[in-house]
Amino acid sequence: MVEFILALVQLTSVNTWVGSWYSSPTRSTASSGEDSNPCTSTSQSGNFTQRVSAHLTIGGDRLRIHVSNRFGSSDLKVGAARVSTRVASAELLFHGQQNVLIPPGTSLTSDPADLSTDKNADISVTIFYPETIPTPATVHRNYHPEETPDVGVSHGNHVQDTTQDIPPRISHFTCFLTGIDVQSRGALGSIIAFGDSITDGGGRHWPALLAERLSKHQRSYGILNAGLVGNRIMRGGGIAGEPLLTRFKDEIFSIPDVKYVIVYEGINDIGLAATASDQTAPPKVTDITNAMRHLSQIAHSLGIKIFFATLTPFKGVDYDGYYTQGKELERQKVNQWVRQSRDIDGYFDFDKAVSDPRRPDTLKREVNLDNQHLNDAGEKAISDIISIRLFDSSKP
Repeated sequence: MVEFILALVQLTSVNTWVGSWYSSPTRSTASSGEDSNPCTSTSQSGNFTQRVSAHLTIGGDRLRIHVSNRFGSSDLKVGAARVSTRVASAELLFHGQQNVLIPPGTSLTSDPADLSTDKNADISVTIFYPETIPTPATVHRNYHPEETPDVGVSHGNHVQDTTQDIPPRISHFTCFLTGIDVQSRGALGSIIAFGDSITDGGGRHWPALLAERLSKHQRSYGILNAGLVGNRIMRGGGIAGEPLLTRFKDEIFSIPDVKYVIVYEGINDIGLAATASDQTAPPKVTDITNAMRHLSQIAHSLGIKIFFATLTPFKGVDYDGYYTQGKELERQKVNQWVRQSRDIDGYFDFDKAVSDPRRPDTLKREVNLDNQHLNDAGEKAISDIISIRLFDSSKP
């Protein structure tokens, strides 16, 4: 019956803009291993083309992109842009023009392009940057490049090239492109997955796996991966980006028709404190839970439902000072709050899905990658524990 009702909604609904792909923006830094980043390289500080391959989570009749100069100190100039599928392509214009200047601290949405896309389609977005780019650049470092399609970079203007790849340089950094929306008949809205390195990634990570499950059950939601390696709720910097408390509302506003938010963060707030790279004292459990409560209040003020995931084990992490018994106790207390809180709309027990029942402070052997991060089986386990019944309605 539910499937029939959802199908009927799709047949009778009007076209709605929803997010289909997303890349959380961060500030480029010279100390973040960005030697391969064309956005910070002196040899390609301008007059280059970048082609980004993107896997859409929902298809539609039209498409538009978002280009961000959020962290720049000067104007960003876009000289030309194009979007392509395997069978067709379309020029992307901004206010009817090929050339456009994006002022510092702002983002710009392209005009809609009449290009039909299927759900789970792979597309490419090609953008030419003719002039010296602003610094800091607005970028996203793809934490799992082996899982994400290549980002091709080449000197000069190659927007009209018909080849799928732009030789000779491949970058693991996405520059300035932060989002792709589609106009889709019957779309139910957008779902944002906020997280750290366990979330950030390609097709084998839990947001992508959740998108596949929703698609198979005819729930037409766009799934947006807002994960950032090293991200924390209360502190930020470098490739870890702004803390979630800072970026949360802005990133929600950058995505159309957000209905739900899933937050899987907090372990770096606990683990990174009092380490060699961060001499600050570990936050109190109440600091973390109060921050989570504040995120919930923001979401509810915007009419959005918010779910949290429990924090998974991290005993044995090979990073001096990241794990201690005291920090493990903090993790357990945060999870207790998540499981009992009435301030949120529900929770997903990622901890239960991957922890060893005999040693609950340790990951199961079959899901363990490095004592904190999960292998493919682990990512599938936490994705599968998410109840998709919670996403039945377009009106949370």
